[in-house]
Amino acid sequence: MKKFMSLAVFSVVVAMIFFANILAEEPSGRDVEILKRAASVYSGIKSYRDETTVKVLMSAQGMEQNIENKYDLAIEQPNKLAMIMRKGVTGVTVVCDGQKLVTYLLNPRMNMNKYVEEQAKPTIKDIIMNTMLKGGIMGGGLIFLSIFRDDPAKTMFGNASRVDLAGEEKIDNVTTKHLCVYDCSAGVTMLVNIWVGADSLIRKFNIDMSALIAKQPGVPDGAKLVFEELHSKVTVNRPISPDIFVFTPPAGAEKATSSSTEPAGEEGTSQEPKTYSLIGKPAGSFKIENVNGTTFNMSDCKGRVVVMDFWATWCGPCKHEMPIIQKIYNEYNTRGVVFIMVNAHEAKEKVEKFIKDANYSIPVGLDADGVVGQAYLVEAYPTLFLIDKNGVIQRVHIGLIPDLEERLKEDMDALLADKRLKP
Repeated sequence: MKKFMSLAVFSVVVAMIFFANILAEEPSGRDVEILKRAASVYSGIKSYRDETTVKVLMSAQGMEQNIENKYDLAIEQPNKLAMIMRKGVTGVTVVCDGQKLVTYLLNPRMNMNKYVEEQAKPTIKDIIMNTMLKGGIMGGGLIFLSIFRDDPAKTMFGNASRVDLAGEEKIDNVTTKHLCVYDCSAGVTMLVNIWVGADSLIRKFNIDMSALIAKQPGVPDGAKLVFEELHSKVTVNRPISPDIFVFTPPAGAEKATSSSTEPAGEEGTSQEPKTYSLIGKPAGSFKIENVNGTTFNMSDCKGRVVVMDFWATWCGPCKHEMPIIQKIYNEYNTRGVVFIMVNAHEAKEKVEKFIKDANYSIPVGLDADGVVGQAYLVEAYPTLFLIDKNGVIQRVHIGLIPDLEERLKEDMDALLADKRLKP
């Protein structure tokens, strides 16, 4: 059960990543106009304040675990942010006053009570993308922050196939419209519930991701995962006291370097994806059969930059990512970069048909038994590794990341020129 709980919370992180970054066709349903109005309102917000309650509800094999955290949330454009955990055993606090950015991590089970200070980032998006907020927070994660990271419309309904009005409900004494957003991007239908007030401000998210995690290896049959986020006492475009953007270290908190704040404990206690622990380490050697009958051998890639991506045909984010990787492959495969798309746990015939139907030419390897993925600690799809000429893993991307083409090209150009990657 402990292993499932760790994987389940990690799946929340992965779902948050692609939930906020996939732009599909315009969803059907007249009720999408409610979300369009909300997106317009959030696009014009200069300051925001609320109290947020995050709940993660998990059950498997007759056991249940519920996690609840409470936060004070404040945002002031262009680069002031405070997400302060007020209640919760394990969690993250991030505070930026426009000059200094502080990330504080509390995890008693791992003897973690540390914070790190660094120079402020120029925008709210940069703060989110360069802190643990990018991948979620211990004991839950704020999907809501994705509204300020990207286009609000993309966050709320960008990958929806349909939006329906379920009715009106009172949330924290505010009359809201309950919208059902049907998301099929991951190869399964996932219901995202959003409650929007008459002021077009979101008061609640609820996402049942049980169907999504059922696709992940190691998840027991019948496992349930529900993520909920409640936003109360919401105010926008009002003056915010500067005091909330000042970090005061809690009792016993230790100032540390950024690297020492990364969780690293016994298996199952860390919410941080284990895959990230491979950064800076040599890529493991392996051989696998390619779809075209040839063999890929990692040992043959020394002296060349390698892009290795683990994926599956049922994975919605993978399907959105593949055309981007194919485009990059067309440009870089003659420049000393090796590409290998490692398909996980699927039969050759199914993968072969998928590649043929989509007219992809990028090399595809077959990891039908999952041995390679296990060696690289892959827990979700897609997971992309960028390996330098010395065979050292320099970057790991989990999920469909923003600006993938630009970021991957920038990193590959740096590695081809034997330069260090930007943090």
